[in-house]
Amino acid sequence: NGIVGGGNSTCVCEDYTIFTTVFILKKSYQFPYWKPFISAISSAMFMGTLLYIMRDSNLAFLLILSPIVYMIPLYLIRGVGKSDISFVLSIVKKS
Repeated sequence: NGIVGGGNSTCVCEDYTIFTTVFILKKSYQFPYWKPFISAISSAMFMGTLLYIMRDSNLAFLLILSPIVYMIPLYLIRGVGKSDISFVLSIVKKS
């Protein structure tokens, strides 16, 4: 099916983009690459599981619920902190 092939190629391209970006950031800025990705992946898995369970719900409700569900585990596992914000700001200032 063409739709499945398009979805698969999109996933492959996104993975390539992520790994290339991580490689460049690690090489250029001493980027601590594992911690942010593990936190983001954990939150995304939690959100994806909940959305899969609620897949028959109203789409507008799911679009509102998604970022909230994503941020709760990210906050609880301390995936975002003051040091992360200051790190991103320091990269932006260098550019």
